[in-house]
Amino acid sequence: MRWGPACLVLPWVAVQGVLPPVDSGVAWKELLATLADFEAPEKLGFRVCFLGHEPHTLELALQLLTLPEPYVSQLPRPLRVALLRAGASILEETREAIAEHGDGRLQVLAPEDQHLFEPGSCDAVVLAAFAARPVVDLSPVASLVHAARPRPTLSGSQASEGVFLLAHFGASCGPGDHGCRSLQTAWRDVAGEAASCGRHFCGAAVTPEALMNVNMPSIDCDGMINSASAQSDASQWQQDWFVYKN
Repeated sequence: MRWGPACLVLPWVAVQGVLPPVDSGVAWKELLATLADFEAPEKLGFRVCFLGHEPHTLELALQLLTLPEPYVSQLPRPLRVALLRAGASILEETREAIAEHGDGRLQVLAPEDQHLFEPGSCDAVVLAAFAARPVVDLSPVASLVHAARPRPTLSGSQASEGVFLLAHFGASCGPGDHGCRSLQTAWRDVAGEAASCGRHFCGAAVTPEALMNVNMPSIDCDGMINSASAQSDASQWQQDWFVYKN
């Protein structure tokens, strides 16, 4: 099953359950190893977008901007970072980093400022704070990667063009971590055979089209949000909306 367009009704923060602990050192090495397989389009660079926030997200994001040689030459470059749907604490903690690197290399946006972000400008999307959700919907990622511009290239034995990196830090799930398992299921459904996981970090080179399902009818968002509108004929989504609201 593919994930089609959907209404964004779940909060973009960790809300329930306890996420499995992440060893930042191991996650960092796995992240770098995955990024090393990509080549950025000439002159455009490579933007890594962190969607949501986990305890280790800020640390890893800022490390990407301060990489020493020889690591820089092994990764797609120039590297840029975006922290999307960041909370107030992240906005405060990154003020100095933004001043140091400039908003061209580091962009930090709160949920209400998401409209300021250039659509389709992410070359990698790291799903953060998703593993605590009871149901994971990947359709909002589509607007971050769909664009009429050159896409990164995956090198090596699995070489391909026009792809982006879809990743998360939920490689391991503990007993009862239903949200984490939901994340893995949704991610593998999109990633397919391209899925690859280490101890903490999972990454896959996928096409933007993999996020969309042309056979799935569009969801009547207005009908679900506006009580005065006629009921949508998408009965499955009406059931989901009822559970969410109650």
